[in-house]
Amino acid sequence: MYYVDGFIRGKTEIEDTNNLQLDNFKNPKLWEEAFIEMLLLSKCGSLICRTSNVNNASLIYSNTIEKIIRL
Repeated sequence: MYYVDGFIRGKTEIEDTNNLQLDNFKNPKLWEEAFIEMLLLSKCGSLICRTSNVNNASLIYSNTIEKIIRL
């Protein structure tokens, strides 16, 4: 499992992160962290995810993800 603590993200997998994203839309840190998350996710073998372009980009850049479970 790959995980970086302290990133700008929701506290739980079911949290509505719409306001979090709107509040940080112009924050370069959010975009840098999203790119790092995408790279880390692309190294996994399985992905459990919601609808997200970070997840979609991870799939495009991955040579290892074989199983995808969409929530």
